[in-house]
Amino acid sequence: MIETETVQSLPGTFAHTSALPGSQALAAVGRLARGATQTEVDAVLADAALTEGYDAEAVLALANAALAVDELGTVDSVALFSASDGPAPADVHVSAAGDPAPIILQADATAVPPQRSVALGPGSSVLLSSDRALVRITVA
Repeated sequence: MIETETVQSLPGTFAHTSALPGSQALAAVGRLARGATQTEVDAVLADAALTEGYDAEAVLALANAALAVDELGTVDSVALFSASDGPAPADVHVSAAGDPAPIILQADATAVPPQRSVALGPGSSVLLSSDRALVRITVA
């Protein structure tokens, strides 16, 4: 189970979390352009995640390209979560990318650099940040 907490999101920023098909989830933070809405950015992020799948760098690049065309803002950091289905406790993996780089903390407080796929155990967290937004995602 993945729990999300928006620690801070000030005007002009966004913090996005959503469930995706196939036991996946998406989290992202970034900056909104003047006049842009969170709903518009949410739609772009969902489309990018469905198009690119489990590749955080590709989702980040595609989302930022689409946001630039529509002058909606920019995504600073993104994380894609995938959990195995079944009766046993789910194995959760994360793919994360961005600038500033997402911080992945294992339950024993070891920081792991973002990469293509990192296994997360219970108590692990991923922190995404932008200028004035911070989201923490924790594996329960």
